[in-house]
Amino acid sequence: MFDFLKARLGSVYCHEIGTKARFEHLTLSNKSISLSTGTSDLLFHYISIATKSAREHEFTHAVSIDLNPVHSIVDGFFSRKNLRKTSESLARLIYDLGTHPNIKTGTLVIADIFNVRFNGSNHNMLGIFKIESRENFLQFLAAEDSISLGQVTAFSPEQIDKACLIAYDEGLFRVFTSEPTSTDTKYWKREFLGVSPLVDARLHTENLTVACKYIAGSIAKKEGPKAKATFLGGVLSYLDDNSEFAYEDFRNQFFDSATSAEFEEFVTKQLGDPNVLQEFAISNESLKGFARPAERTVTLDTGVKIVFPPASEAYVERGYDETTKKSYYKIYFRSES
Repeated sequence: MFDFLKARLGSVYCHEIGTKARFEHLTLSNKSISLSTGTSDLLFHYISIATKSAREHEFTHAVSIDLNPVHSIVDGFFSRKNLRKTSESLARLIYDLGTHPNIKTGTLVIADIFNVRFNGSNHNMLGIFKIESRENFLQFLAAEDSISLGQVTAFSPEQIDKACLIAYDEGLFRVFTSEPTSTDTKYWKREFLGVSPLVDARLHTENLTVACKYIAGSIAKKEGPKAKATFLGGVLSYLDDNSEFAYEDFRNQFFDSATSAEFEEFVTKQLGDPNVLQEFAISNESLKGFARPAERTVTLDTGVKIVFPPASEAYVERGYDETTKKSYYKIYFRSES
């Protein structure tokens, strides 16, 4: 998603964030860290790994977006460009949210990043990262006539636990966030950043695939794994072949009345609105994670191999001939090429 090839780092501030619930301290640094070319390149490597799976979100608040603390801090940064004050404000905010003892101590890294390329144009971005996981590494130390072995505690490229990139684009804040090593989104996304997933084609498509997987599980319980594979293969073909999703058309192709009611009940329970998946543009990017039924190969005792592509078994009938006392496959089709 992001191209850091021509990007460069401005200032970078690091603050140590203790867990307030455990009476640990907040340590603020009033100086930016100095970066060599090698250190800058390595930091970009870390950032690219941490943001590889970042999803776009938007700032939210129950009353007014102006009451979202991070939104206000970020708005001040893009207006006045004072990274030290911005980083300190973010550090104090996230420290004050550490009211649960399970929240991990970590280093908060705030960076001013220039010329990050995404969506075909360059953007200046504010980077917010929290590093919680550290490992012990062995280090060889060379003296004049000997080499000793020491230990250093550091973090690896895969261990930026929480990451966020924010750009100001055409009057709007574009927020991209990820938690590569964590499954708990409440502390970082909801309580600290105050963001929710951007409602777009990608989110709608992902919600649809989740609902279809649920229905596929229900079909498997009633009709078996073959019916499940046929359903998923048909859904995938529909989504691959169409650029727009229309629920009425989709329902007529794949659901009977009972399945339709089950689908709508699931959507209402998960998303709060039975009409949220009525019509939308299909995101091909979101289909990459959709479970594609595997191809199946059958080898007969005659040496013949039959390959069944996903969803093709709906057009194949298996039977037994009493005259020859042998099994057979019958294939239905309209034309051949």
